Amino acid sequence: MKRRSIRKKDCWDDHGVSEVVGTILILAITVVLFSVIIVWVGSFPAPEASVRLTMRGELDPIMVGGSWNGAWVYITHEKGEALRGFTTNVILAISSQDGSYAEDRLLLQGSIAGAPYGLQDDDTWNVGEKWSYKNLSIASSDIVEAFVIDAVQGQVLWSSTLLGLEASHFPIFIEKWTDAWPQTIFTRDVLEDDDLTFAVYAKLEDNDGDLDPAKVYLLLTWLEIETRLFDNGEHGDRVADDGIYSYDYDYYKTDTGLEFPGPELSWDGGVMLFNATDDQNHTTQSRMNLVVVLSEATEQALHLQQNLTIPPGGPGNLSFGNRLQRFDIFNFTDWQTLRWQANSTREFVKGEMVVVLVASKTLEANDEENSFMVYGHSGVPEVYCAGAPSPATTPSSTDAFIFLDAIGKWTVFIYIWNTTSEAIGCGDGKLEYGRYPIEVTIRDTYGNRFHTVDRINITDEDGNIPDYPDLLTFSDSSHLMPCSEFNFTDMVYVKIVVKTANTDMGEVDIGDVLIEDYVGGKQVWAPPGVIPVGDTEYNNSVSYKFTIDLSKPNVDPWLQGANYYGFWVRSLVDDDEEYMLALSMQIKVNGPRWNLDVVTVLESTQHPTHDEYYYAFFYENVAPLFPRRTIQGFQSVPSQQDPPWGEGPFLSIVTSDLDLDQDLDVAIGIDSGYVFWYRNIAGDGELWLRYEIDYLDSPVYGIDAAD
Repeated sequence: MKRRSIRKKDCWDDHGVSEVVGTILILAITVVLFSVIIVWVGSFPAPEASVRLTMRGELDPIMVGGSWNGAWVYITHEKGEALRGFTTNVILAISSQDGSYAEDRLLLQGSIAGAPYGLQDDDTWNVGEKWSYKNLSIASSDIVEAFVIDAVQGQVLWSSTLLGLEASHFPIFIEKWTDAWPQTIFTRDVLEDDDLTFAVYAKLEDNDGDLDPAKVYLLLTWLEIETRLFDNGEHGDRVADDGIYSYDYDYYKTDTGLEFPGPELSWDGGVMLFNATDDQNHTTQSRMNLVVVLSEATEQALHLQQNLTIPPGGPGNLSFGNRLQRFDIFNFTDWQTLRWQANSTREFVKGEMVVVLVASKTLEANDEENSFMVYGHSGVPEVYCAGAPSPATTPSSTDAFIFLDAIGKWTVFIYIWNTTSEAIGCGDGKLEYGRYPIEVTIRDTYGNRFHTVDRINITDEDGNIPDYPDLLTFSDSSHLMPCSEFNFTDMVYVKIVVKTANTDMGEVDIGDVLIEDYVGGKQVWAPPGVIPVGDTEYNNSVSYKFTIDLSKPNVDPWLQGANYYGFWVRSLVDDDEEYMLALSMQIKVNGPRWNLDVVTVLESTQHPTHDEYYYAFFYENVAPLFPRRTIQGFQSVPSQQDPPWGEGPFLSIVTSDLDLDQDLDVAIGIDSGYVFWYRNIAGDGELWLRYEIDYLDSPVYGIDAAD
């Protein structure tokens, strides 16, 4: 075995020496390079100090007697460094149009010939301070240049050219207004649409004094009329050379010979353009919107005009009708004046004209039937100059109504006739004083129909009319409280006034009693003695009486809500009087105003996609649909609920207004023994609040509520 010895010198090599030398060289190069850069940059000259300023210069003329007499120069320090007085000067260079040149070298604070100028407080020019200088030699045509100088460094800190007003400023409209009555110089009267004249005024300011008074104009844009404005004391101007330029309508007509109407309502908002030009052709335009208001007379006329058309909501002032059809009667004079604002009436002095209106949402025309009948006591239609009604006869006519107007879904028909035959050349004086039943029938080819009866009273000039026959209705059995409006559960107490009443009721025959809605449905049709009409009784020496039980209609049910109906007693015959179709009027019956809603309870029904169970539903009757709303639905999570979840089928239910708030609430019994009250919030069945009435620990199969 051989052993190799290792000597130290065998471990040395040259690689380590090279790495040390390289590192030293790199460090040396870096130090030398940065030293050169530092020396080079340090040799750059430092930038000169600068001042940053924002200043504003103004040239304000001095006017004496309307002529230019020098100017004030203002320079305002708005932003930047404060300027010291001993280093800052202001130089004004004034160049004239003749080529001459002048220069004023000024301090920040000083005086000339004892007149101070410059800053007010001290000679340090701070932000917000204004430097001022008055020079009476500056002409309106001069160009003034202003310089703010740092006198130590010889540096311009700020400069601006201040143009003379003659070269830079325009005429200025200070104020503009109108006046309806120029003669009332201390008031500015608003223009009304019926004024016969008006004036327009414009107050002008022209600082350089070169405004051309012949070039101040007014343009009425909506009329395309241009007219000059004057400040010479003529043509309607009050005071010459007062800076207020005037336009007067009367003088315009005189000067131009042109005519146009005074201020009309349509002029309101019209644009008036004002124009002013100076001698240097600098033009300023200004505008104003004319204001014209309604005079009292025009307002009344417009109110009348608005009444000539159907109100936007339909012919709602027709007092008699329902939601689909309406009808009313007016005096022609009132109708002609007030139209839809007129008051209806059934009282007419003989010779007055009658207006009958029918408005319908269902009728599209009157081409199938169009009759208006006025009946006498014998039941025969009254006709002035012919034996039987025809399309051409009056007042009864088989072609009476004509189309008047339409708005929205309403179609309106009108018939106008005179209460005396003399108006159409029949000299017999018909109609006599008395009560006259009328019957209205309009039908179109689609089967839509309007039909009703009423009556009008023809009186003498003092309002007198015979006492009989007369049909009266009352709300009390003593016939002391006249009434023509009833609820559908009321009793109507009827009295018929005649000349002399028979004491023996066997000798009296009263025909059918008919109450009919406007489309021809008959709610009551029966002779006295046949339910719901009671037996006829002798009342006193001049009347008979019977009753009508509105709770027992024997043909059609009452229409829902408040509706008017035509009410007839078809005939009355006793031993000395006979009235056929002569007893009629309008009555109002407030029918049922509710629909039958439905509430259901069930064992449970699960939502098809969610983990939710439903136990009670509310169905509101909005026929023909019954939208379903949830009264109670439960989710198993969270398990703690207040009131607690009943955890069982709903077995019984009752509906009642439990809290007396006019809304239908619900009480429910549950299989697990809970009794819950569900309060109907807002009355629409959308929201319910649950309250626990009791816990019986036994199924609740029956429940009821009462007060």
